[in-house]
Amino acid sequence: MCSLLTFIIPAVMSFFHIKLFDCMGYLGSTCSYGFLTVYILISVTAPVYLYKIKKLRPIDVMFSVLAVGFMMI
Repeated sequence: MCSLLTFIIPAVMSFFHIKLFDCMGYLGSTCSYGFLTVYILISVTAPVYLYKIKKLRPIDVMFSVLAVGFMMI
């Protein structure tokens, strides 16, 4: 399924005469934002998980806030 999707998206863009270099730029930017979103979600949910297992420390919250802050830059 992923291979099919990976083929279809650039093929459709090529069908609409979007240059290959531009396709790589658009899709690369989208992928970068996807990775950042996942990292932010993990940084937010890690303290929640630690709280649920009663192992949350103030330094864990600090690192989580710093991680989200640096990823927003």
